[in-house]
Amino acid sequence: MGVLEDCLQFFNVAGPGKVLLRTGSAAAPLDARLTDLIATTVTSGDVSVFLPIDQASSAGVREHLRGLVDKGLDVVVALVDPGTATLVTDPETLLTVQSDLGVALHAPLDAVALGRLPEERIFASGPDGREAPVGALAETYRLMPESTTVQRTALENLETSLVPASIERLGEWLANNPAPAGSWPGDLSTVAAAHYALFGTLPSGEIDGLLDSPRPVSLGMLEDLLQSRLTHLGADTVWSEVAGGRAAAALINGWADGDAHPRAFWLVRSPADGQMYWADPLAHGTLLPAHPDGSLNEHTAILERQRSTALLVDSLGNPYLPVVEAATETAPLVSMHARPQGASLLVGAWPEGARTAIRRQILEVVGGYDGPVIALDVRRGRAHEGRSTLDAELKTALNESLKRSAGPPVVVATEHNDELMWLVRNQYGGVTVVPGINKLGDLEGWTVHGDGLPERYSVLSSGALDHAGQLASRTPVAQAPQVLREFLASPSWPDAERYFRENRVELLMPESLDAMRALVVAYRTRATAVGPDGLLLKDHPFFVPDRALPAFGVVLEVASRASTDLHAAPIAPTDPSLLAERVPQATPADESLLFGYLSNRQVLGSQGPFQDGLLWLRQLVQAMLDEGVTRLAPGAVLDVLAGKGELEGERAARKPGAPELYRAHATVAEALLRTIDPVRWGGGVSPHDLVTAIDCLTGQDRVGWHYIIKEEVQPRVPASAQESLRHLLEDIATCY
Repeated sequence: MGVLEDCLQFFNVAGPGKVLLRTGSAAAPLDARLTDLIATTVTSGDVSVFLPIDQASSAGVREHLRGLVDKGLDVVVALVDPGTATLVTDPETLLTVQSDLGVALHAPLDAVALGRLPEERIFASGPDGREAPVGALAETYRLMPESTTVQRTALENLETSLVPASIERLGEWLANNPAPAGSWPGDLSTVAAAHYALFGTLPSGEIDGLLDSPRPVSLGMLEDLLQSRLTHLGADTVWSEVAGGRAAAALINGWADGDAHPRAFWLVRSPADGQMYWADPLAHGTLLPAHPDGSLNEHTAILERQRSTALLVDSLGNPYLPVVEAATETAPLVSMHARPQGASLLVGAWPEGARTAIRRQILEVVGGYDGPVIALDVRRGRAHEGRSTLDAELKTALNESLKRSAGPPVVVATEHNDELMWLVRNQYGGVTVVPGINKLGDLEGWTVHGDGLPERYSVLSSGALDHAGQLASRTPVAQAPQVLREFLASPSWPDAERYFRENRVELLMPESLDAMRALVVAYRTRATAVGPDGLLLKDHPFFVPDRALPAFGVVLEVASRASTDLHAAPIAPTDPSLLAERVPQATPADESLLFGYLSNRQVLGSQGPFQDGLLWLRQLVQAMLDEGVTRLAPGAVLDVLAGKGELEGERAARKPGAPELYRAHATVAEALLRTIDPVRWGGGVSPHDLVTAIDCLTGQDRVGWHYIIKEEVQPRVPASAQESLRHLLEDIATCY
């Protein structure tokens, strides 16, 4: 049986610049007719994907193709009928599939000749890949996505405009060239065109090249056209540079709350009156007034987000870097999402250009208060069952500071928010202080929400904060020594390992170990407590799982045990291949194995970080199955698996919407235990339901689990469990 027997979807290289999406077994030979079809079909672009029509509706395939376009590749899809090994030529089918995929399709000559494809979307390519001259014989044809066609038409209209380059020209052009509604913005041509409208040129001078090329403008290509790179500048810096006239415009790229794909748009300033506007040619056919407060403006909210990047251009349209103050090194226990304000912390945007009465009061009182308070500038997310929520990124930022609190937190917020109140009170036992707003929108006092009835204050004062602190202190908490708190606040697992090596003695002292155990017990006790609505807290949609805390606990427990076990030794992969024969475990494990997996430590001779992770995964699963020798209980291993990639810096580095692959590995391991030992680990959710609910694993991940199960698990599982194990392999191999 071939190793990819269980992988239902994978790509085969089928020729120079050509790949074929296959299904079923990789060991099965290709249909000779299909091989001939691919070899004789002349296509254009960097990559031609021959896609069976029955796979065209796959969400995974769609995201993969769009990901290639985002990376700057000119992708053309050739639809294939696998039954007849011929190209799909039906115009309606081609148009329907393209509407879903959002990428260019190869247009067979038979389909073009029928005359039922929109003429304006047919691109005739010459030998150099650019548009064939009128009257010349085309080498191949492609069906352009509607969005790309509309954008290129808008670009042509702009180039022929008689209005001089200016913000007026930009506004007129936007009004006359609305973006197609509902289309995937995989082409940023009109974002480049907005710069051309403002300044009459592009720094690269490539405006004509865009018009006779079918290649979509990716973000990287847009940066090439502007001859600079987007960087993390911060919302206040961008706003002040444009508002102050040093920048004539700023290109912004970022994600709206909940979006998997970023948006690119411009912040522009009118030189006549200094007014600022958003120019978003992919979403709006007009210049939108800009406001510095992200709670009032969706584009400003995107600019405020931590992952957003920007590029400033001067009055001539040339990029420049602003002069910014050097970042100050934060204290060990301050989240990367927060900044100190006196003895307190600020979380959120707190825009300098939008100091409302509420923000001013909070900053003034909190800044002079001598106790630890978290001040939150609220940004709302999408309502949940009629209840207000926090923007997902802001919730993550707040939660990191809540976790670091030495005691039950006091949070002062710019507005009442249901999710905020629930999180602070129910998950952390803290207290919130929020403003009261009357029907006219005016500030009408402050309310302290804690244990018991809310209490009103006419103004925000140190007295109100003192009372909030007294209410919060009623919640018992597990105290932890400073060294342990700093260990738990590590931004990444490699940082955590370095900190452990430097502070090993203190971290393995009885007071640190006892505090670590108490913290894990307190977290699990609270997670399984019943909330005011009758749900277990961990089942509430506002609850935030702390996947890293139990992993920290396991690391310290294993390190403590190994420190007194003369036989304990580091366990690590000894062969850089997943195909290596199993080497039985000979000694108890120490913490090195756990850190190896968590930090993705390099394996000598491996092909890179991705393979390193799979090699450590195999080693950890083997250690789990050899519990009698390694002294690593399966439950502890599951805690470690669940903690990978969960520290603050690691989560911040993730691309929004990216699959949760580390969490998927942890779930597969749990399903594996339930499959091979249902008496000990069964009950609750079935292995099938566990695996089918996770994000789809990549082909490499699935191959990795194939080898892990077949090499490490199957040889030691009784015959009675082999059939269930085969079903688990099928579930792992399938994208649901």
